[in-house]
Amino acid sequence: MSSGEGHPWLADSLPIIEPAFLAEILHEVADIALAINRKGVVMSAVVNEGNLPVTSLDHWVGNNLADYLTEECEPKFQRVLSGRRSGSQVMRVELNHCDGQEWQYPVKYSVHQSDRAEDTILMLGQDLGHVVETQQKLVHAQLALEQGYEEQREYDARYRMLMSVAREAFVLVEVASGQIQDLNEAAATILGSTRDA
Repeated sequence: MSSGEGHPWLADSLPIIEPAFLAEILHEVADIALAINRKGVVMSAVVNEGNLPVTSLDHWVGNNLADYLTEECEPKFQRVLSGRRSGSQVMRVELNHCDGQEWQYPVKYSVHQSDRAEDTILMLGQDLGHVVETQQKLVHAQLALEQGYEEQREYDARYRMLMSVAREAFVLVEVASGQIQDLNEAAATILGSTRDA
């Protein structure tokens, strides 16, 4: 969602949500909900443990979120911190987290600047681990297909070489139909024709 004219949800028409209900809503709509300050320090971390391999990120609270990002994502996070947005505009960013050896995977965040608490940034994240897993499976399948094609090409090359150098006549016949599937030049000569014919 973005702010602007024609926004379907006007602030005046929304009910005031009690903090207890807000936490429950964030738990349902996000795999990770983070409140950070403008220096990047995590003030609150809520985890939807049904979707993540961890049940708590309490150890993040009081620490800089950059400490739990892969090196290549730190510049993206710095852009989040420096990108003051007006009103309720939303910034989107994908960050790869690492938390020791416990878990490591990408999360797609929507970043919300708070009007009332200028020092607070709300980050609602969706786990992209399943996307990465699917991509890895596709890559492995592609590599397996390519390996299969390569093995088939090698088999075909050896077969053609065998057909061209064999001196004895031989014919490959389909058992069910009795049709000739292939033969070498020596067999074609005996049959009084050419191999292609």
